[in-house]
Amino acid sequence: MFGGLSFTSKKEPIEITSQKLDFDYKKRRTIFRGDVEVVQGEVHLQTDTLTVDYDQVGDKQQLKEATAEGHVTIVQGPKKATGNHAVFDQAKRVMVLTGDAVLEEGTNQVSGDRIIVHPDDSHMEVVGENRRVKVILFPGANGTPGAAGSKTPLPDATTGPAANLDTEANGGGQGS
Repeated sequence: MFGGLSFTSKKEPIEITSQKLDFDYKKRRTIFRGDVEVVQGEVHLQTDTLTVDYDQVGDKQQLKEATAEGHVTIVQGPKKATGNHAVFDQAKRVMVLTGDAVLEEGTNQVSGDRIIVHPDDSHMEVVGENRRVKVILFPGANGTPGAAGSKTPLPDATTGPAANLDTEANGGGQGS
């Protein structure tokens, strides 16, 4: 469940549209403001403001970090992530979603104060700092944990302030 949510593919071009664009050459920072939409392959991001920081590597600029602020929605196929703030750290290959953070896949949903997604490892951590982590699963739906024949146990989101949800490499832990 929720494995493989990614933002930065090295294969696909990134198209960004917004109402305004500011570029600071000295800081190597680009800020997109107003109805920002980012499309890269099947990944679609919408937000109010997107700040992109670059590193100078030789004669090229490489993505360092992208920060989405306000009404963040990320959709990748059947997966949807929403929150108020998202940071994509390219060096660590991690996305941190905060502010009413919710991940949905079909009817299944997980929410917390902070969701940390490691797309390369198909791993995420959901942290409830000011509230308990909440997971809503619909057993019996195709390809979901808890479905008939599934080898992945249902996560126990009530043991402590953080819950770790791992997906197996075969895509959601569905047995054969």
